[in-house]
Amino acid sequence: MLLCYLDESGDEQPLRTRTDPPVLVIGGLIVDSSRAQALVWDFLQLKKQFNPILNREETKLSEVIAFEMKGA
Repeated sequence: MLLCYLDESGDEQPLRTRTDPPVLVIGGLIVDSSRAQALVWDFLQLKKQFNPILNREETKLSEVIAFEMKGA
């Protein structure tokens, strides 16, 4: 079975200023279900790598899962 992960960034609102980027991006990733668990664990490791607070010994798995990393 294939699984599809979708995400969006930006918005569809009209431009508010001349410098606002008119962008709405929708991305998807299709993964075979037999590989999904490894993908999730690798993603959690990336979150820990890029946010050292999540990489402490006392950090619980639920905290790593719940933490949202937003771009700028």
